[in-house]
Amino acid sequence: MLSVAYVALPISTAFADIQPAVVQTDQSFSYKGYDVSASRIDTYYASGAHNVSFVISTAQFSSSYSRYGAIGRGTIYELRTDPIPYTQLLTLLSLNDPSNSTDQSNATASASSSSSSGLPQYQWNGITFVQAGTYEYQGASLWVKYDHPDNYEVYHLNPNGSPDVNDEYVIKGASGVEAFHASKSDVNGWISDGQLGGLATAIAGVVVAGSGGIGILLGVFLVIVGFAFSQFVQQIIQTELGDGWVYVQGVGHWNCWFLHSVGFSASFGSWQNWWFHFFISNFAGMYCVPL
Repeated sequence: MLSVAYVALPISTAFADIQPAVVQTDQSFSYKGYDVSASRIDTYYASGAHNVSFVISTAQFSSSYSRYGAIGRGTIYELRTDPIPYTQLLTLLSLNDPSNSTDQSNATASASSSSSSGLPQYQWNGITFVQAGTYEYQGASLWVKYDHPDNYEVYHLNPNGSPDVNDEYVIKGASGVEAFHASKSDVNGWISDGQLGGLATAIAGVVVAGSGGIGILLGVFLVIVGFAFSQFVQQIIQTELGDGWVYVQGVGHWNCWFLHSVGFSASFGSWQNWWFHFFISNFAGMYCVPL
């Protein structure tokens, strides 16, 4: 059962033109057996700009005892999002309504640039992307739902030149960015299961302290913004081909004999430029108690 508590904490106010007003709203959740805390941070600028970001964390601890004392063990998860303009957040979270669809508007805007000889491409972190739109391509009409790595003409094609939507593979870009291709069956599984499944472990193999926490943190974020997981996968991750894309960067590990942690950033599908920053650590500590 989900329980939510709201506490609004104004951090600062705009007494000077150069100082933004920042309002932080803290929430406490019980979500799928995890006790989590989440903060939404709204930043208002004198220019009228309004950015919003989120911080979500959970820590699960247990302890055992021996003649030498109590040993505390647990796992710490944290997610932080980049600040994003509030109007853009509303657009990203809008339902795929044909009468008011971001995808359809993108297609209409790009239709004038259609080409029968090739698809519009550009470089994103060293990876060749195909641009969203509707095009006359190879004698037929082609709709590209959102910008993604060009698996129509560049990456991982079948022998007949068609996109391979059934394999998982990784495209290495610049500055440590990697694009993880999720197969069509993966994406369909995420939609039907309502969870990330094997994605948490699959993305670059970065998770060493428990993959479940990634799904928990992302799930809490979606609850906060009012977005169902199946909607998120269908509208944000799934492409026009039925496959999907996830991007990872900044992977870092810290290990010693009792403490292992990993940090990395991930973005999803059409949210390619909005990064979620994950920190996961299997914390362990020891202290002595009187015998």
